[in-house]
Amino acid sequence: MEQPNNYSWNIPQRQSLAAIVIILLQMVVRLIKSLWPILIVYFIRKQKDDEGISFLWIIFGFSVITVLMTILKYWFYKFHIYNDNLIIQSGWLKKKTLTLPLESIQAVHLEQNIWQQLLKVASVKLDSSGSEKVEIKIDAISVSKAEDLKQLLLSRHQALPENADVVTHPVNRFLKLSMRDLLKISLSANHLEAFFILFVLGLNLLNDVNKIFNIDGWKVIGDYAVKVEGQTILAITIIILLVAIVSVLISMIRTVIKYYNFRLEDTIQGWKIFTGLITRQQLIVPYNKIQILSWKANWLRRKLDFWIIQVQSIGYESLKSKQHINIPVIQMEHAVILSQRYQQTPLFKFIDGSMIEPDIWKRKLLFITVPITLILLLIFYFIAGLMTLWILLLFPIMSWYYYTWYLNFRWMCNEEGIQMYSGVWGRKYTLLTWKKIQQVELKQSFYQRSHSLASLTFYTAGGKVELLYIPYNNAIQITNHILFFVESRNESWM
Repeated sequence: MEQPNNYSWNIPQRQSLAAIVIILLQMVVRLIKSLWPILIVYFIRKQKDDEGISFLWIIFGFSVITVLMTILKYWFYKFHIYNDNLIIQSGWLKKKTLTLPLESIQAVHLEQNIWQQLLKVASVKLDSSGSEKVEIKIDAISVSKAEDLKQLLLSRHQALPENADVVTHPVNRFLKLSMRDLLKISLSANHLEAFFILFVLGLNLLNDVNKIFNIDGWKVIGDYAVKVEGQTILAITIIILLVAIVSVLISMIRTVIKYYNFRLEDTIQGWKIFTGLITRQQLIVPYNKIQILSWKANWLRRKLDFWIIQVQSIGYESLKSKQHINIPVIQMEHAVILSQRYQQTPLFKFIDGSMIEPDIWKRKLLFITVPITLILLLIFYFIAGLMTLWILLLFPIMSWYYYTWYLNFRWMCNEEGIQMYSGVWGRKYTLLTWKKIQQVELKQSFYQRSHSLASLTFYTAGGKVELLYIPYNNAIQITNHILFFVESRNESWM
């Protein structure tokens, strides 16, 4: 890896001039998202005369203001490093100074969307401890400068010399997805998510059509259904198939865009991840920042031996799902090897794991399955009469689901932490080390107290892990062990 270029980071400086274009494009996109119904109405109207000219002047005025705001935002945005703090200054009417201690920086990510690639710049995103979102984002600086800033921030955070190269051993290119692997992961993706996205977009479109054109979309659909009468079932079937096909295609395209050219490099800093087709991302996952590590696969991916590693670092639960770090691996063996960076104890075998108590699935059957079945039965009975008796099938289906989940759940404690295995159709492995636990909560309901049972909740800076319905004595032993471990070892959770 190239040595840092030793830019003068202690001097306040602006972003690249390309930042003006990037900021302007961001503002234009936001304006279009807000004003697109008005723009559609204007362009489809037949009479434009004087009102049209006025409207164009309004658009022109908005454009001029947007450009001026962009230039002002660029000019008054400065950043530099002073006394081991990253300082960001912004604002022209309302001045704002943000100070971020370098020691609190958890990760530095580089990102390039299609415009940034064309302009040969990159954005720098910083994650810090205690934040609920990405605190700082520098929109556009040159790629070499972004790399230099990333290395400097990470080296300072690790208490290394300022001009030291963070990577002090050869890079191990551990993982790389081929086009065949990319096809596997796209075909086995969660297509239901894309289906529901389409469904919501369809509802929003009907609502927008009603507002803009004063057309009742539901009435149009109803009238069409009356016309086709005998072919209703065929029409519904065709629509469902079309939506399903489109959902699968959208899901596959999203997956390919996200994981295109994915590779993972093993460095002394942590896992260095490169991914993305339209927006290229370079992510760093420091090993000591991982709070909870898990990997999972749905039914199809299990058959293909394809797993997704989920990294829960500091502030994980407050991040948007698209900001979560997921690592695709093409073999279970790869997931196990990577997990040793977090917990070196070998993964336990299924037959050696401890089961939870069967009371849990019986209680779910009594307090979840029975009420849901009865409520739905009563609601739909007044609508469709005896035809709703098929809802009773929910009872055996949900019963089977909870019982299978109980049978498949296994857990085991070791010197480093706890390991869990669960799933019904798919499977999930979860690892948690003792030193990452900030708080452990032992809970007992009235039923659990009477049956000497308890549930444990382990809280970390990256989320929580639950171990439900285990013997009370075991819960006490685990709680005492965690408290003793934390008090005696005095190890950092970061």
